[in-house]
Amino acid sequence: MSAPRDATIDELLALISEAYQVVGILADECGRFDDPHVTKMMDNLAAGKMVHSDVLPFPSKPNNPTQFHGKNIPT
Repeated sequence: MSAPRDATIDELLALISEAYQVVGILADECGRFDDPHVTKMMDNLAAGKMVHSDVLPFPSKPNNPTQFHGKNIPT
């Protein structure tokens, strides 16, 4: 492989590693860390390849926030 191609692959692997961390933190903060769809995405990111091809469409859940920028939202 050529040096530019190797650099691009290294950058993509670093990006995947960062995405793994972000997805894990966001999923945990949303209470969805153990959601099967999140687990499949985390598997894909951890492997750096498509392990599960059925992640999309990713299901959303109703969002009922109680705070916005640290301030309580009236309910």
